[in-house]
Order: sequence, then C-alpha cells, then structure tokens
Amino acid sequence: MIRRAVIAGAALSIAFGATAGVSRRRRRLEPGMVVIDRPGAKVGTVVQTGQVRNGAPAVLLDVNGARIKVPDSKLRLTRDGEEAVISPTRSQIRTSSILNTF
Repeated sequence: MIRRAVIAGAALSIAFGATAGVSRRRRRLEPGMVVIDRPGAKVGTVVQTGQVRNGAPAVLLDVNGARIKVPDSKLRLTRDGEEAVISPTRSQIRTSSILNTF
C-alpha cells in the first residue's frame, strides 16, 4: 500500500514538476526572437514590433544585415513560443527585400 502511494506521488511530481520548471511561453512576437522559415532554416531576427506597412501591422526583421518590414500576418509563433515561423522561404524573403516587393 505504501509502495503504491510512493509510486503515485512520484508520478504526480514528475507530471507537475515538468511543467513547473518551464519558462514563460511567449504569446506574441518580441525583439530578439529568431525567425525561421517552414523548412526550419534561420531567416533572421525580430528587431522591432509595432511597425506599420501599408496600413497593416508589421514587424521589422534583420535578415543578413538588411532591415525588412514584414506584415504580422506572415508570421506565427512556434508551439513552444520561442521562435517565429515565416511563411515565405529564406530565398523568397531575400528576393523580396532586393526587389522591395514584400
């Protein structure tokens, strides 16, 4: 009986202890956040939020030293909230930044 209680208590501490040590999940884009494309390649980092591009909310990204304003609608957070995923690929973003068509 005592053995079952110890095993049950250990299982509960593992279940709840694992979530207790997790850092705060981000719920929004933040400066310094890494941006990746859908295949997982690093695209750049978020420099500034709260920007406006053509009347829509946007984020300023640093992509290989170039500053690019990207609409918020192109970005979403990963499940753990540590990175942002952008829908275009890294090469599409580079091309868009050169042509200024983003």
